Amino acid sequence: MMQPVDYHIASIRELEQQWPREPNAWLSRLEQQRCLQLTHPQRRSEWMAARWLGKRMLSEGCEHPLSQIEIRSVNSEQHPCRPQAFVNDVLQPCDVSISHSADWVAVALATSGNGRIGIDLVPEHLPSKHSMNVWLTQGEQVLLNDVGSGVTLSILWGIKEAVYKAVNHGEAFRPALWDVRRLPDQQYQCLAPSDVAVECSIQVVRHEDHIVAVATCSL
Repeated sequence: MMQPVDYHIASIRELEQQWPREPNAWLSRLEQQRCLQLTHPQRRSEWMAARWLGKRMLSEGCEHPLSQIEIRSVNSEQHPCRPQAFVNDVLQPCDVSISHSADWVAVALATSGNGRIGIDLVPEHLPSKHSMNVWLTQGEQVLLNDVGSGVTLSILWGIKEAVYKAVNHGEAFRPALWDVRRLPDQQYQCLAPSDVAVECSIQVVRHEDHIVAVATCSL
């Protein structure tokens, strides 16, 4: 049975007050190089907040300093990839997922054997660019129009992206190909583009003005 995922959500502004001003005090050499490549202030703050929160979670029960713990989300060709945790350049047997939205950052962590994980933070009221139905399946549109279901655009988007983050192998995210369904027990299911149900435990909660979707999936 898949175990609950350890995840934390924190204010980027509050995290900015916590991390040391000297990057080499807590960032690895590769992380310092990646940080210098991020020239947009907001993007850099989001990236650093995710690293500070994630590395502190990974350091629990670990004797290594934060500068020896590393979260990589780009591969050797500098292309985006699923986050991976390293200690002294050794890949760790755990799964990591990161999301940020507006003033918040979220990090989910699962040890090896507890499945692959994905987390997504979505504003409770999505901007108009997300409100078009072009990424909704026919079944999702029916579900959305059922006022008694409690399902919103934010919930559907968050589940799709959380499950995609958990199971993707580098392919592009095409939300219209992922089909979210509500089960009789009020739980959610998400069908992958192959039309085969991915075995996932999906949790949806509210945090301030955001929806948080967490998916733990077995492949």
